[in-house]
Amino acid sequence: MRIQNILALTDFSTPAEHGLDRAATLAATHGARLRVLYVCETPPLQLADPAARLEQRARQLARRHGVPVTAVIGTGRPLDDCLAEAERADLLVAHGRMHRPWPVPPWRTLLYPLLRRCPCPVLVACRPPQGPYARVLVAVDFSAASRPLVRYAGDVVAFGLPTRPIEFDIANSVIFKGITVHGIVGRKMWSTWQHSDDLLLNNLVDLKPIVTHQYKLEEFDKAFTTMESGE
Repeated sequence: MRIQNILALTDFSTPAEHGLDRAATLAATHGARLRVLYVCETPPLQLADPAARLEQRARQLARRHGVPVTAVIGTGRPLDDCLAEAERADLLVAHGRMHRPWPVPPWRTLLYPLLRRCPCPVLVACRPPQGPYARVLVAVDFSAASRPLVRYAGDVVAFGLPTRPIEFDIANSVIFKGITVHGIVGRKMWSTWQHSDDLLLNNLVDLKPIVTHQYKLEEFDKAFTTMESGE
């Protein structure tokens, strides 16, 4: 994978700083150019001038890592800005804070549509960088969109049963790449259910403190609405 242009997203939070440092480290490793884009769904009131702070952060990253860094000012439409800037990037580095925790479901956050629609690979940095990456896990389902990602892998672990035959370029994607393919059959799913049954039937776990609402099965729409509201 040849990386010449990296786009990193920030809202100046601590997790975003981890993402910026990872993006700058990758830029230094690959001799790439780095662009940083300010993206925030709900800008904090104490941040008076995001553009000035972004420019300052870009200069700091450039000095620390010795790479060219450009600050990118968006239009205020986070998803549109990300997708537009990603068209010119070989890699987009996001941060884990973009996926806000429960009760906000993942499909209501910026990260979910970004992962589905981004024109370039996306790296979600969840931890502070401790050094260069040694191994990369690539998740694929062999769909038309994910199949090209196999070329970045050294090992492929196949699990789950496809619903239809899969066309796969064995020569270029496996043989010429020297990839090792592992097939996995079986899960711990059934034993997990059995353990859960034992805990509940023997009153070893009391769920009453965490159950706030009860609905009939046919009222699942109402239940999901309540869950998303955080009531």
